[in-house]
Amino acid sequence: DYRILMDGLLLERGVSVKTLAASILFRLPLVRELSMWTNCVDARRSVATNLLKKGHSVLVLPGGEAEQIRTQFGKETLYLRNRKGFIKLAIRQNVPVLPVYVFGCSDSYATSNVLFGPRLWLSKTAAVCIPFAWGWGPLCPRPVPTTIVFGEPVSFQHTQDPTETDLNTAHEDFMKALTKLFDKEKEKYGYGQRELEII
Repeated sequence: DYRILMDGLLLERGVSVKTLAASILFRLPLVRELSMWTNCVDARRSVATNLLKKGHSVLVLPGGEAEQIRTQFGKETLYLRNRKGFIKLAIRQNVPVLPVYVFGCSDSYATSNVLFGPRLWLSKTAAVCIPFAWGWGPLCPRPVPTTIVFGEPVSFQHTQDPTETDLNTAHEDFMKALTKLFDKEKEKYGYGQRELEII
């Protein structure tokens, strides 16, 4: 899993990162222990705010289950356009956001749209994702290189009460920075023919 890989890479450089994970994961036996063992914390806003106030770095996968269920093999698609909570948190806590992209992620598993409608309904109503995907079996990914690239930090004007305009502008700045990072690095890692789609 690229998230665990990234956690290890950052730890080697002396950076301790907490990863925000869906609250439901902490209610499931074994899954809860695995989540905690891999440095995950509950993705509630109060938890993230507390961590930032204490000076921790926080890893956010804003697409969440909505992006998981929409992932298609061989396509670079992010479910980000309506995910602005992490930007609002950054504005309120006066912290920059670092754009990160993982090349190879969408090639790790073949995907299927079988029963997509019911699975999407479940994702929307219960925040539970049931992806139909397989690599080397249902759990092991296909052997493709996974490369994590980091962009430049994006800073925002600090305010405790950002307006809708403030939030939209900051979010747009972040999406532009992420797209710029993707376009800058894609050729180097064998993805020159692909375009990043943000939905």
